[in-house]
Amino acid sequence: MSVFASQQAAEKALKALCLFKLKEFPKGHSIIYLAQKLKAPKEMLSGIRDLNPEYLSTRYPDMAVGVPAELYDDDIAVRHFKTAEKVVKWVKTQIRE
Repeated sequence: MSVFASQQAAEKALKALCLFKLKEFPKGHSIIYLAQKLKAPKEMLSGIRDLNPEYLSTRYPDMAVGVPAELYDDDIAVRHFKTAEKVVKWVKTQIRE
């Protein structure tokens, strides 16, 4: 659940920034596309690339190579949480400017 929530937090924050800055609501769930569109800092992109596919594997168990709960451990969950946290913090700075 934590990994899915991390992906969702990053996605929703980036979509909010698209609405705020670009006045458009992008369709789809690619946080890579959103981050690139918004010119997110390059140092965030590695974590975003790592988190991006989690939308499918955590939401649709038949897409995963196993039971989603068995695919993740604490290290993976923490890594994804930190990525989402960085994305949300960056989005907040962009909205304040």
